[in-house]
Amino acid sequence: MAARADHSSSSASSAGIRGFPAFSHYTAAKHGVVGLMKSFAGEFGPARIRVNSIHPSSVDTDMIKNDTMYKLFRPDLENPGPDDYGDLFQSMHMLPERWADPRDISNAVLFLASDESRYVTGLQRRSTSGTARSDAPRGRLIGLTAVQAASPRAARSGGNDERECSRQRPSPP
Repeated sequence: MAARADHSSSSASSAGIRGFPAFSHYTAAKHGVVGLMKSFAGEFGPARIRVNSIHPSSVDTDMIKNDTMYKLFRPDLENPGPDDYGDLFQSMHMLPERWADPRDISNAVLFLASDESRYVTGLQRRSTSGTARSDAPRGRLIGLTAVQAASPRAARSGGNDERECSRQRPSPP
């Protein structure tokens, strides 16, 4: 009879694989999750505890479907909604999908927790629709600083309104 093995999965986002302009705070946090996962995989492996991370890109949840995100990605519109930036999200993927269904990410976690992956540890499991490729398009935020991205007025002015840029502080997405 095989010894029981335990598993832990951490959500690290595609930002845990590559950087994203205007999201340096989020990217740094997700890279920290990856570092912990890799350290824990080595520390807990002898006790048969597998540790992996999941790296989804955009997932159809309230995290990306909210007024703050709509305005962040579409500062050129007065009242943007999900239909106004879905094409932007799709443009960052190799697959023709705007965002993943939460069930798809759950299935990846279930696989990592199953006996089917009993020899998998220290893995960064990508569920990114190709977003984490280093040559994938980066969308509309290229060229905007975090301050400009957090300020619709500054973004519309191309960052030329110094009063607006200096007054605004980025807020977490």
